Amino acid sequence: MTSSNVAPGTPEDKRVAQLATITILGVVYFFVAVGGLHFLRPEIDPVKHVASYYAVGPYGFLMTVAFFAFGLSLFTLAVGLYQGVILSARSRPGLILLGVAGVGLVLSGIFPTDITPDNSPSTAVGVIHILSGVVAFLCLIVAALLWSRRFRQDNRWKSFESTSWGFAIAGLVAFIVFFIIIAAQLPIGGLGERILIPLMLLWMLLTAIRLRSIASGSA
Repeated sequence: MTSSNVAPGTPEDKRVAQLATITILGVVYFFVAVGGLHFLRPEIDPVKHVASYYAVGPYGFLMTVAFFAFGLSLFTLAVGLYQGVILSARSRPGLILLGVAGVGLVLSGIFPTDITPDNSPSTAVGVIHILSGVVAFLCLIVAALLWSRRFRQDNRWKSFESTSWGFAIAGLVAFIVFFIIIAAQLPIGGLGERILIPLMLLWMLLTAIRLRSIASGSA
């Protein structure tokens, strides 16, 4: 799909649909993996502890792969939007921020948190994990806001604009609340994160579904 409207079914449309599908699968894997880890690791309190704790200890590889899947989904979504939105409606800063967010999530997988449920001291590895995660989500939220503003300029995306705005703004509010929780050291950091992450994953999921629908000619 290029800057001009093309008939669905072209090789470029198929590539966009494939990229959207990869994004969808990555998001679904993250939901399933983290959801399953709640049952596999019942000793971790989901209200107090963030999901990164699951990367340390038994079944930690599931969480690590979830970080990689999240990052890959951001990369494929960025490329898909680049090809799936007309030139005048593209958000170049939004594309860059999605890419940066992807790098941040991959780094979060490479450098696992070192703060275990017994409150072990932090190390450089843990600091990298925290910083990469914060940067990733901040970039993702800003990217979602930027794309929400641009969707109105492409007729195929206009009907999705309000949905995009809703999740982007909700994600921003959730990020601010989560930051306040962490800064105030309230014992509900895990709950705050478990509101923030699903909101942004749902924005990605719905955006990818819309992208796939447009590429397949059903939108």
